[in-house]
Amino acid sequence: MREHTGRHCDEIWILDLGGEGRGTRQSDNVFAIQTPVAIAIAVRSSNATLDKPATVRYTRIEGSRNEKLAALDAITNFASLDWHECPDDWQAPFSPEGTGDYFTLPLLTDLMPWQHSGCKMNRTWPIGPDIETLERRWRGFLFAQNRAEVFKETRDRKTSLKYPLLFEGEDASKTLDQLPSNSPAPPFLPYAYRSFDRQWVFADSRLGDFMRPDLWNSRSEKQIFLTSLLNKLLGKGPATTASALIPD
Repeated sequence: MREHTGRHCDEIWILDLGGEGRGTRQSDNVFAIQTPVAIAIAVRSSNATLDKPATVRYTRIEGSRNEKLAALDAITNFASLDWHECPDDWQAPFSPEGTGDYFTLPLLTDLMPWQHSGCKMNRTWPIGPDIETLERRWRGFLFAQNRAEVFKETRDRKTSLKYPLLFEGEDASKTLDQLPSNSPAPPFLPYAYRSFDRQWVFADSRLGDFMRPDLWNSRSEKQIFLTSLLNKLLGKGPATTASALIPD
């Protein structure tokens, strides 16, 4: 997106309003949300060239919600704000380069070059602290009078439908509605549910909305994963997983 915008525009202004509602460096948001917001203005002239990056300028307004709104209300033109130019690499972030030794270190994306969204179950019962708990939940699900209600159906997962396999050899030939009451539980695998919270999960494509088969198939004893809730770390949304293959 950055490259496309940079090719088709001449100038880009990013007015960062902050508003991070999670983590240790929280700040007031101008809206009632936890996700930081910004105002982006892009200008394209009639003679824009596709081989020249747009000039990107950045500024940030700090303070409380009321202070931010007051600062926005006081803006009369671009000169009302103190702008800083951003790098002109095609895919560089729309923010100024940092200064100091810290910013000369390798990027996490250089050390762990494959990034992928994390698994999203959208229901908590297939995740448990131990195998015995999951086995009890599985039996309770099979004996439920209304499996769809107990399952907690969503747009992306129904008890009456089949879904692509999570990995080779998975036994998901029947829908959840078709399973007899004595069906064995799906395989159990260790699961990093939260930071420092190691639990167990049913390894079954039918039980989670966004199971990320590519991520499951990348598992090995040589693989190291890092999970981040900070979108600034990898340039993606929450629960982003970075992966690095460790050679012999």
